[in-house]
Amino acid sequence: MGKLTTFFELINAQFTYGGQKYAHNDKKESTDCLFDDFGKGWLYGTMGKYTKRIKNLKRERDILKISTYLFILWLKRGFHLSPNGQEEPINTTVETKSTYFAFFEEITVSYIGNTLMPLDVDMDNLYNIFGDWAKKDWEELTEEDLLEAFNMCFAYWLENFSETAGSDQDCWNENKGDKNEKKN
Repeated sequence: MGKLTTFFELINAQFTYGGQKYAHNDKKESTDCLFDDFGKGWLYGTMGKYTKRIKNLKRERDILKISTYLFILWLKRGFHLSPNGQEEPINTTVETKSTYFAFFEEITVSYIGNTLMPLDVDMDNLYNIFGDWAKKDWEELTEEDLLEAFNMCFAYWLENFSETAGSDQDCWNENKGDKNEKKN
């Protein structure tokens, strides 16, 4: 489970930093506002965008982003509150993510331990899964759907990035100064 632990650590760093980068207020993050304003499709489309980037650029950060969004979807669907989820989407602040991340890990480890690891994960297949989700009603998205996609992401990361884990994160890398400020 060492590699899976590393994978979870990288996802934790992603959502912790994302919570600062996309903060809105103490009740919502920007992802919640986007979901409210544009519906569930924006999230599936965003994950689909990253599958296309992975095919072209082979960047670790993109599989980490998809995996983080899968965790966020797990929360938004309310699987942390009920095995059947909730009908109404749940807001996903950093506090919520931090509170329930260990529970998500536990469920994911159990799922992965009882499921065959997919071989040669094809990003087109993952893209098509997200497209299928977009056509479903919100309540039809199951926890197993999310765990299966997460397992595919982990398998892809394991095959392609685990030896250089964390070398291509999208965390803590923004310029803190004025972007127009010239460097001496």
